[in-house]
Amino acid sequence: MERKPKVLLIDDDEQLLKLMKIYFSNSGLVPVTACSGKKGIKLFASEKPDVVVLDIMMPEMNGIDVCRILRAKMGFRAVPIIAFTAYNKEEIKKEILEAGASLFLLKGIDMGTLVQHVKSFIPTEVPGVP
Repeated sequence: MERKPKVLLIDDDEQLLKLMKIYFSNSGLVPVTACSGKKGIKLFASEKPDVVVLDIMMPEMNGIDVCRILRAKMGFRAVPIIAFTAYNKEEIKKEILEAGASLFLLKGIDMGTLVQHVKSFIPTEVPGVP
């Protein structure tokens, strides 16, 4: 049985997490959700996702700090991190990208578009290679 790619969704908006979970599940991905940065870091270590979708503005620990921890302290540098936020400030975009995010997307985009961005970071199998 083939392993489905796993995406870790970290956002404090639980309604949005439910919606994203539906879209990612229907797209053949395995969504794992965390409603805080601290929970996301714990799940990242145990779930070993293929891609992370990370909100920036969260209570307790913001997404920039979460991104830095995932990149520096945990050593998982190869896992793509997509910053997904409603906070449209150029300095925040610059800061999250410098912290190690692979892509910056604004909330409000179509969920199908978000799924396509996530899938673009998941390596596909090479045809003809077992």
